[in-house]
Amino acid sequence: MYAWCMRASGWNVAAVTDGEAAVVAASAFEPDVIVMDLYLPVLDGIAAIRCLREDSRTARIPIVACTAFGRAHEAEARAAGCDEFVAKPCPPDEMCSLLERLVTTGDAH
Repeated sequence: MYAWCMRASGWNVAAVTDGEAAVVAASAFEPDVIVMDLYLPVLDGIAAIRCLREDSRTARIPIVACTAFGRAHEAEARAAGCDEFVAKPCPPDEMCSLLERLVTTGDAH
């Protein structure tokens, strides 16, 4: 849903289905921002965020962690290195606005 909304807003979006693929794609493409679900197969979102923060090519890319399981894992996601945390459901237009602020100003607040 978020990828569709982002594409409709003019973003170039690469969507992947697991955390390992997310790390590989981010390293290859060096996107402006990453939206990382915390519950992913192969490599979960927390571990993927840690990998991204350890790689010099992706260490400074803003990461928005999101999950449908409320805020139970927010502290863990922030400790791993995410810049923002979103509990689903988050309206797609709000997510797009958050991403736009991160990319243009570096500040999501």
